[in-house]
Amino acid sequence: MSDILLREARDPRFGFLTVTEVKISADLRDATIFVSVLGEHEQAEDALRALKGATGYIRCELAKRAGLRVVPVLNFRLDPSAEHSARVLELLEKIRREEQTKSATSGSGSESAETAE
Repeated sequence: MSDILLREARDPRFGFLTVTEVKISADLRDATIFVSVLGEHEQAEDALRALKGATGYIRCELAKRAGLRVVPVLNFRLDPSAEHSARVLELLEKIRREEQTKSATSGSGSESAETAE
């Protein structure tokens, strides 16, 4: 799937797109493709619209490559895990900065006390 999107589709909106997961139904008739897009939410939505518009072409390419009797219906979804991970990292960085500020503040207070002695 990634190869088709990045090499065959040649849509500039797919440049920062990553296929993160593919879930296929047991009967192989439906596939949900989760993607993440580097950039703003608007860029991700734009890439998702482009994917939905190119679904017919992508299915055709998939049929050629996979040799399946039935080509699944493709459903593209944005993978929320990348956004969630970025938020967690942002919160951890905020906590680290707060801890450094507390350490610097408490450290300078003890230096003042030592100087006074």
